[in-house]
Formats: sequence, C-alpha cells, structure tokens
Amino acid sequence: MSEISEVGETRTLPDSLSGVKYVTPLAALATASIGLLVLIGWKFDNSALAFLLSGVSLWLLRKEKVSLGKKIIASGLALGVVVLGGLTIGEVLFGMPPLSAYSFVLLGIALLCFNLRRSGPLIAQFLALFVAPVSLFTFLGYVYGLKPQFPLAAFTQMPLSTSVAFGILSVGILTARPTRGFMKIFASDSVAGITARRLLPAVLLIPCVMGWLRLMGQRAGFYGTEFGLALFVVLIIMIFGIVVFLNAASLYEVDRKRKWAEAMMRHSYEDLERRVEDRTLDLRQANERLKKLDEMKSNFVALASHELKTPLTAMKGCLSLISQGKAGVLTRKQHELMNVVEEASGRLHRLVDDLLDISGIDLGQIKMNFEPASLKTLLREELMVVRAQAREKGIDLEERLEDPIKDIHCDRDRIREVIDNLLSNALKYTPPGGRVQVELRSERQGARLEVRDTGIGIPSEEQERIFEPFQHIKKAGLSGEKSTGLGLALVRKIIDAHGGAIRVQSGEGQGATFSVFLPQNHGEKGGRP
Repeated sequence: MSEISEVGETRTLPDSLSGVKYVTPLAALATASIGLLVLIGWKFDNSALAFLLSGVSLWLLRKEKVSLGKKIIASGLALGVVVLGGLTIGEVLFGMPPLSAYSFVLLGIALLCFNLRRSGPLIAQFLALFVAPVSLFTFLGYVYGLKPQFPLAAFTQMPLSTSVAFGILSVGILTARPTRGFMKIFASDSVAGITARRLLPAVLLIPCVMGWLRLMGQRAGFYGTEFGLALFVVLIIMIFGIVVFLNAASLYEVDRKRKWAEAMMRHSYEDLERRVEDRTLDLRQANERLKKLDEMKSNFVALASHELKTPLTAMKGCLSLISQGKAGVLTRKQHELMNVVEEASGRLHRLVDDLLDISGIDLGQIKMNFEPASLKTLLREELMVVRAQAREKGIDLEERLEDPIKDIHCDRDRIREVIDNLLSNALKYTPPGGRVQVELRSERQGARLEVRDTGIGIPSEEQERIFEPFQHIKKAGLSGEKSTGLGLALVRKIIDAHGGAIRVQSGEGQGATFSVFLPQNHGEKGGRP
C-alpha cells in the first residue's frame, strides 16, 4: 500500500520505476570508487578525497529512513567535502581546479540538506542541478575535442574523470529522494510524470548527438560555421518537433480513452440511477400494498374478534350459571370440569379483548382519552392488586416512588393495562424467593417507570421479538400460567400511542428490566422518548 503525504501525494514509486531505487547506491559506490582509485593509484588529491567522502555520505543517505547515527556520520562527511571545496576557493590549499571546488561546495551542502525534513530534498536537488550542467559541459568538451579558450581556460579546467564523477554524484543526489522535491513530478505515475520521462532522454541526447555531428561535418569541410549553425538549429527544431508530436499523439490517445471511460462511467451511473429509481418505485408500490394488506388484516382481526366476543360473553354467562348450580346440582367431577371450561373461556375472552385493542389502535378506532393523571396513584392501585399474588409466591415486591411526581396527560385505563401487564409478567417469570422492584421517577419532559425482576431473563436474540404479537420466550412462566403472547405487543401499542418509548434490558438467567418513558404533555405538545 502506498504511503500518503498530507497533501495526498504517494511516497512510493510506481512499478514502472522500481529500478530507480538502485541508482543512488550505485552512484554512491561509483563516486567513492573513483576517489579511492585515484588515492591508491596516484597520490593524495583533494578532489579524490572529496569524492570518497561524498560517495560514502551518499551511501549512508541512500534510504528514505536513516538512523540518527548514520545521519551524523553522513553530515560530518558532507561537511568535510564543503570544507575541502571552501579551502580551495580561499586558496588555503591547492591542487583542485576552482570549478571543481565550487561544485564540491554545492554538492556537500546538498548532502547536508538531506537532514532537513521538509525542504531539504528540494534544496539538495536544485544544488545537484546546478552542478550537473557543469559536469556535462566539461564532458562534452572532451568528447568534442575542444580546447579551453582564454580567459576561461583556468576556471573551466577539470579532468575527465572528475567531470564523470560529478555527473554520477549529481544523478545519485537527484534520485536519492525521487518522490520528494521537484523529482516527484518525474517519478509520478500521472500524465505529467509520463510525459516528463519520455521527453527527458530526447532533451539530453538529441542536442549532444546533433552538436557532435554538426562539429564533425564542419571539421570535415562539408560546410562552414554559419551554414553548420543554421543546419544544427533547423535539425534540432525538426527532431524536437517530431518528439513533441509523438508525445502529443500518445497523450491524445490517453485523453481519448479517459473521455471514453468517463462517458461509460457516466452512462453506467445514469443506468444505475434509473434502476434505483425503478426499484424505489417498486418498493414504494410494494410498501403501499403491504400497508393495504396490513389494514385488511387488522380489519379482519377486528371483525373476527368482535364476532367472537358476543358468543363468548353468552358462553361465559351460561357457564357461570351452571357453575353456581342455577341449572341443577353438579357432581364433584362436573364441577371440576366446569372450572377448567370457565378458565379456558376466560383466557379466550382475554385473548379476544387484546386482539380488539391491538387492531383498534392500529386502525385508529380506539380514541385515547388524554387527561391529567397521577402516575403514582395509578401505580399504587395496581400494586395493591398484585401484592397478594406476590406474597402467595413468596416474592419480595419493592417500590421506589420518587416524590413529587408531576401529573401526565394519559389515558388512565390504558396506562393501567400497561402497568398490569408489566407487573404480571415480572411475577410470572420470577421464581419463589425472588424480588420484583418497581421504580418511578421524574425526568425533564415526563416520567420513567422501571420494573425489575430476578427471573429467568430474556435471551438477547428474543428481546425485540417479544413486543410482536403471539411471541413467547422459549422458557415458560414459572407459575404454570399460559400467555396469549399479546400482552407486551399491546403495551408497546399503548406506549407508542402516548408518544413514549419502552425498552428491555436482560440476559438469560439475569432477570429483566422493562423501562417505560411517558411524556408529560403528549396530549398537548407531544413527548420525547
């Protein structure tokens, strides 16, 4: 993965330039070798020593991340190169041409600049770029067989080996940090980088070769100085024109492919957008159908429950009369059977009532009678009802009612149903000797009721499902009572109708805590869960 700088530039070379990382170490070895060979083969020479120090310093700095110890050694060697060049310029020591001395000073400073974190590589590259043309100039002088002309003869004098070493050292410094400074343009995988790398060999080679050909033709007597110069300029223009045209054609093809890719992407995006719109329309229509089906289901449940309630009421009344002996004396066995039938009919009657309530709330057929009510009073009334049941099961029923509790706007009967369901469930699923704790406290925009028990708990995967109709937890109530699976569904419907919220916190075998928030003024301004 490429390292990214603060401005989003990559700090790694593209695969096509992976070989560049070997240029700097090879340049360092070559420069140090030239200096060492001169020192061994000839005599002590300032230039040879400076090249040896420069090569070793560049070798130590060849990697992007350098240890502090290597930085100190490399800086000391680079400082030595600067001192050698400076002393020669100041005429304290001799044996080094002035142009070489200036070049050593610049390259020594360039090596020192690598220790600067931000602008160091850029300064080093610029200094190396000043030395490289000097090296090339001297090298071409030897290739072309030119003789130094007065008055620059002494100043431009430089051995061939020195000019080659300066060129190698300059290239090594330029490629030491190829993703930093201005070299990052040449090393990038962008159009600019590709273009620069294509043009650079032509910029370097074509003028050198054409200059040599022009000089050889003039020396052979094919043409004079003026004609040779004009021919040289025209050929340079023609060749560079061809190079520029070839690169432009290549870039044109790249740009054409890019535009084609953008057009295809735009077309794909438009097609995707159209598909999303179609799917959204399909989902909207499906949602409308589901709403209609849900309304039909609620209507059916309401109608069926209503139709069932009348005969159930008649059956319950008749069973009560028979059980009381109004239709004749019952035997003991018949009386036991009548108790079972009465219990079953009562459970069925409660089921029908819950179904009517749920479907009525869904259809908006049950109007909530919002009025100020004391939640503390409602809670205490329900606690009186279930306290006997708690004592019978040996369950400790605790209450923590904060004082004062502001009145809330609610439907008294519906909130009683909520409290009754929560308390009944807590007692049903708590074993004998357990504890049920009821807490009521004020909050900024309403009141919160919490019912905690030490019962069997609810597995996490079932905690949301228990608020849906006809859903039961896997473990049955410990008291042996059966549940319709509608109690908590009805509780959520009533709480939602009051603008409140209900949630459960539990774990298997860890008991359960049901927390209900009721807004204070939902009938007037609305509440906040």
